[in-house]
Amino acid sequence: MKKKLTSLFGVLWLFPLCMFSQIYVSPTGTAGNPGTLSSPTTLANAIVTVSPGQTIYMRGGTYSIASTILIERANSGTSSNLKRIEAYNSEVPILDFSAQTESSSNRGIVLDGLYWYFKGITIRNAGDNGMLLSGNNNTIDNCIFEKNRDTGLQLSRYTTSYTSISQWPSNNLILNCESFDNKDSGSENADGFAAKLTCGQGNIFRGCISHNNIDDGWDLYTKTDTGPIGIILFENCVAYNNGTLTTSGTSGSGDKNGFKLGGEGIAVNHIVRRCIAYGNGQHGFTDNNNLGSIEMSNNTSYNNAESNFNFRTGGTHQFRNNLSFNSGSSDKKTGTDVSNSNVWWINNVSTNGGSLVVSSADFVTLTAPTVTKNADGSPNLGNFLTLSASSDLINAGVSATGITFNGTAPDLGARESGGTTVTNYTLTTTANPTAGGSIARSPNATSYAAGTAVTLTATPASGYTFTSWSNGATTATITLTMNANTTITANFTATTTSYTLTT
Repeated sequence: MKKKLTSLFGVLWLFPLCMFSQIYVSPTGTAGNPGTLSSPTTLANAIVTVSPGQTIYMRGGTYSIASTILIERANSGTSSNLKRIEAYNSEVPILDFSAQTESSSNRGIVLDGLYWYFKGITIRNAGDNGMLLSGNNNTIDNCIFEKNRDTGLQLSRYTTSYTSISQWPSNNLILNCESFDNKDSGSENADGFAAKLTCGQGNIFRGCISHNNIDDGWDLYTKTDTGPIGIILFENCVAYNNGTLTTSGTSGSGDKNGFKLGGEGIAVNHIVRRCIAYGNGQHGFTDNNNLGSIEMSNNTSYNNAESNFNFRTGGTHQFRNNLSFNSGSSDKKTGTDVSNSNVWWINNVSTNGGSLVVSSADFVTLTAPTVTKNADGSPNLGNFLTLSASSDLINAGVSATGITFNGTAPDLGARESGGTTVTNYTLTTTANPTAGGSIARSPNATSYAAGTAVTLTATPASGYTFTSWSNGATTATITLTMNANTTITANFTATTTSYTLTT
């Protein structure tokens, strides 16, 4: 009987966290708290109690954590009801793993579960990877990985018995994330991002920035022991100053590439579109002995210490509308130069096989900025590497899969000219009744650029429950895409009613 009572107590102890539509955690939260905004719980407690469709909101501040946070495969959301961990409003939660020693077993977070969504979290000082992403169908959005003692975020298997590519992490989106100052003690292994060795199909890096890591910006290394990985898609990513830390410390034997796209002669047909590499300590883009057919479309590589593009003998790579200028050594470009649509840097001279050449006059500015972020978290480089209005590289490209453009044809390089003025739309939220609850929005603003995704979460006040949104949605957390001025109402219902008895 005692064991049954103990089990029942455990269920009742966890029950308060499930009573609320969301769970709140803070650096000072305690496991015994119910996980409300006014009485937050711990992150560890929230992770083991969160249900599909719920959001764990992290309050700002530093969470000092000594051991790996493991989200196991059994702890998963669903395709229609994700499990979410997000920064609360505009606050900045930092997971600090400084207490870990440098060891391959001391990762910060191991995300082995399915259908999770992380947003706005900073992960730093882990003893190995800041995050090992080994599950499927996850989104990592606007997160920062800094000063970890191996790669900031790595996609690879967690379970070593998984030997088939179908078992490896697949269909993950890394969106508008940043990774920098990652460094191991040997100064040769810590990349910004990696998808290597045991990585499955359908993984995407979009709008990410990797800079000042001791090894590579991105590492897609493969080896014969494990065979090919899945195709990785890059869109609108930036790699710069890899091989040198922000403190100006340099690597010993680190590779220092911007985008390293293979290894050991194994063929994988990766896709790289509208990406930029500059100021890296070795190559901007390199196949690294990938003998496949990498698709390179509308990329810009500038001022890297060795080749801007380094694609060696053996591959059947496809090049369209790429732009190279001012590197330490000549480009190498094994594969097909489609319709002479690329401009290369060879023997310190610009050449393209036709009439096009590039000079500093083709750019608005070549002064590298401190890269900032747009409202959605995507890279903002100002006018750096933007083509000047008089450049003959505008409309000089050819059509390419996945490349949209203004004018009669794509421009050369990653930065398309002639964009239209950005339109902002207002978002108005109301609670019905007013006392029924509150509405949080992420990102938190009153107006948004067209196309911005905004996550809304309705939290009922004491004595009320959330029922629906005015657009018909019935989950407390929804995401809107801002393509017009929008007004939306969260409807709440009182949970208690008082009646008068007259005798």
